[in-house]
Amino acid sequence: MWAKIADEIDVLPDTARKYSTISGFDELVAYYRERHFNAEVEEHFHSGSLKALRALQDQYTAGAQEVAAIERRLAAIDEAIIEAQQAGEVEDALALIADRNELAKQIYSKSKVTTLAAGKYLDAIGFSTHRKRKAELETEKSVTNHYGQTVRHEGGEKPVEASSLPSDSLDRLIALTTPRLNKYIPHEPHPKQQAFLLLNDIKEVLFGGAVGGGKSDALLMAALQYVDVPGYNALILRTSRAALKLPGGLIPRADMWLSQTDAVWREQDKQWVFPSGATLTFGYIEGPRDKLRYASSDYCFIGYEELTEFRRKDDYTFLFSRLRKPKHGPLADVPLRMRSTTNPVGPGFEWVKQRFVDTPNTVKRVFLPSTLEDNPSLDREEYLEALAELGPAVAEQLEKGIWKAVAKGDIFRREDFVLVSEPPAHVGQLIRYWDLAASEPTDANPNPAATAGVLMGLDKDKNPVVYDVRWGQLGSDAVEDLVARTAREDGKAVKVRISQDPGQAGKAQINAYVKLLAGFDVAGVIESGDKIVRAGPFSAQVRRRNCRLVAGLWVPGYLDEHEGFPTATLKDRVDASSNAYNQLVGAKPKLKIQANIPVIR
Repeated sequence: MWAKIADEIDVLPDTARKYSTISGFDELVAYYRERHFNAEVEEHFHSGSLKALRALQDQYTAGAQEVAAIERRLAAIDEAIIEAQQAGEVEDALALIADRNELAKQIYSKSKVTTLAAGKYLDAIGFSTHRKRKAELETEKSVTNHYGQTVRHEGGEKPVEASSLPSDSLDRLIALTTPRLNKYIPHEPHPKQQAFLLLNDIKEVLFGGAVGGGKSDALLMAALQYVDVPGYNALILRTSRAALKLPGGLIPRADMWLSQTDAVWREQDKQWVFPSGATLTFGYIEGPRDKLRYASSDYCFIGYEELTEFRRKDDYTFLFSRLRKPKHGPLADVPLRMRSTTNPVGPGFEWVKQRFVDTPNTVKRVFLPSTLEDNPSLDREEYLEALAELGPAVAEQLEKGIWKAVAKGDIFRREDFVLVSEPPAHVGQLIRYWDLAASEPTDANPNPAATAGVLMGLDKDKNPVVYDVRWGQLGSDAVEDLVARTAREDGKAVKVRISQDPGQAGKAQINAYVKLLAGFDVAGVIESGDKIVRAGPFSAQVRRRNCRLVAGLWVPGYLDEHEGFPTATLKDRVDASSNAYNQLVGAKPKLKIQANIPVIR
């Protein structure tokens, strides 16, 4: 995309500003300057476009120390070249130009394909004509720029406003910088989401980093961009179907967007069908063979929500074989896209980081960072307050999108739990909280999700006490037997709370347990928010050494799982503990992504 709008950067600075965080901008700016720095460097050095590019570059290199250092050296050389030219020292000027070119090549080499494409485009549109048009505007000494600021150009050039462009040029510019939307996308994307949606010439894009950057909305928008085209099929995946159904998850989010449209939901297939015949399917890959269920299907779009939750790299790379389309017909012009979103934590952290963050962006793969500031619909202060409960290391990582591995103990440290031999007296209610699963180990999936039931109460100081934990990787019948047997042992004074999947299936499961445990206080709890964020209040108590564990055979496994959270495969005891504590203290989720994002005009 940057190759296409190279010539328009100085025409519409605000557009360049919006999309400047796309990888490749730094390289393109350096290349654009390099083209200007030729035998007529003195004439072009003061041009408005060059100054505009320099201003934009300065705004967006704060996080790129290497590039910023080169830019500072280039600026110093630029000044020295002008001084040498003004003094008539031709040989010195040529030597400085050679030094400058060598520095520029250091940036140029990072994106050779991009720069060559930009050069071809500039030549194709007639760069000399563009330069002549710019020269004709060098009349006014002082002008107001695109941001309403008064700027004095030494060369006296007035930047070109978009409104002054010929209609065909303006139409071309708008087309190049406007993502494809349709009636199924209910609100306009904010700037970073627009950038994500514009990268249709890039097959593989990861949108991620900090929490709260508007990633889920962006992924759903991308999947819906071409549902008006006959034959288009899109697939969105998570590591479990339950994760797709969570409040704020993609299935309820899609229902909010599409339920009042002419699209039809097929519950059994977890699929939206559109009048064009296009489909949007929600699926999951939990065990190593689950990906094979998609082996006979063709898709134009495959999206992964929370990519670092996928432990196995081949659960991602295998699906590239399913990105296919015919050479002719309505789908011929639809791009094949693999899109992902993620936070910088999870069991797949290392392979995702190596593939996207450690590898320079190419014409086939791009990492688009996100931050809290990229989502104007989010209550930033409330989000930061909730993140702070996770401890400084993890809070900073999730807030700023820092790609470093979460070390053991960053959220829970085993030495912070206080082990006691006798059960402390509790004040108020006891809760047995269950996080249910129904999968036994198999050859195909030797370590499935487990069922965990945590018995917790509060002492006289309102500090959590874990009295007992039941855990197992069991089939559905064995799970029901474990829950019923445990309830009888705990007694009817203990409340039973169970994590409930959204939708009818979740309601049916809870109703079944209410009947199974007749006479007990049983209720389902619909979880909300990210697992890591839900663990925040309980983690804060543990770090203050306020949480006591009553000695038992369950303790070593319980501590191992907490210390390995969130990168370890199993998280069931952590989920059950965090939810039990939140139920006891009445904690409500602080982090809610609003469904509607303000329209960007």
